[in-house]
Amino acid sequence: MSIFDLPLEIQDMILDLEPQEALLALRATCSTALSQINPRVFSTVQLNYDLIEALANNLCTFTSSVKKICWKYDLDEAGTPQLFQYWSQLSHLPALKQLEIEVIGDQDELSFTEFPPLRMFHDLESLSVTFPGDLLTAYSEREIAVAISRSSNLRNLQILNLTDTPFFSDVKQCISLSAFLSSPVTALEKLQIHHVPFPRRGLRQVISSSLRELSVLTRNGGRGIKSNWGALWSTLGVSGARLSSLKVSGSEAAMDELFAYLTSYTGLRLLEISDIVMDGQEMEDCAGEKFWGEVVPHHYATLATLSVTPKYGGSWCYGPAAAASLRKCFSLRYLTISLGEINPSWARDQVHALQADGVTFSGAVELDEAPNSYVVGFDIWILRPFSLALRTSVAH
Repeated sequence: MSIFDLPLEIQDMILDLEPQEALLALRATCSTALSQINPRVFSTVQLNYDLIEALANNLCTFTSSVKKICWKYDLDEAGTPQLFQYWSQLSHLPALKQLEIEVIGDQDELSFTEFPPLRMFHDLESLSVTFPGDLLTAYSEREIAVAISRSSNLRNLQILNLTDTPFFSDVKQCISLSAFLSSPVTALEKLQIHHVPFPRRGLRQVISSSLRELSVLTRNGGRGIKSNWGALWSTLGVSGARLSSLKVSGSEAAMDELFAYLTSYTGLRLLEISDIVMDGQEMEDCAGEKFWGEVVPHHYATLATLSVTPKYGGSWCYGPAAAASLRKCFSLRYLTISLGEINPSWARDQVHALQADGVTFSGAVELDEAPNSYVVGFDIWILRPFSLALRTSVAH
């Protein structure tokens, strides 16, 4: 009796437990297993030139199982018209729903026709485009935007611009978020944009109540890019979007609007605010105190991952305000926080209070000499077990 004589649901349970190596070995020796093994092994494929040609010409027995294709396209090995013809044929793969393109290399003096064509793809549920420099306007409009417009059920969109360019570079060619989404995509649940313009105009049509995960990155204060952070946060509020995950960098000019949005609902599970640099220490401290005093406690019941990494020291760093707020977050499991200058007397009071409660420390408590080192120790004791990453910050 073989495994394939068992009921189908038992077969599935067994195959789901097998490592990929075992499934490939079984596939090589038993043609009966192809229909069950192919979806488990080849639902996602990493493309190379030979595989693109084989898939396009239906030379693979797993063609119908491919749901996601990933291609790291090297500009230093510029594609030929025949290669792009094969690539376009992949748009007809019957099960394909996810497309991930990462362009690497030097894009100088290349026309948009030398980048992977995307306009033939349709009915995608997930699209990711990573570009080393500034996304060419023609390529954005004629390829990426067209693929998006032909995918009315798109749930995940990721456009990462300037990934291999100095962080101070301005965005001059990449089209705006609303231009990418000229046809409203009401099913969009996850949106990640890095160095993609998002002026006020058109934001209403691209953000709906179905959005659950958002990641937006620009230079500090939105410099060098047409962006309206305040309009973004107000549009999220008006649309009724209740994010469970938010990653943001560059919203320094609209912190009040960000805080107003975050305190307009509950249920946030992941929050990352990175590379915070505001115009002055007083402004930065005021924002940090408001964040720890109002925003974090508002989501204390659900917040599981928190990352707050200012560039300079101040109220955003670990201190009395952060400690008081973090104690309330009983769901917190992953924390990344910066350590600035901490008042030794405050740290000493915290340690003494713990010692009075029976907490013991593995080493001598020398808070006057190195207060920061023991903040780590007692914070781990106060909170439930979780993963803690620490970053040091410097004076403003």
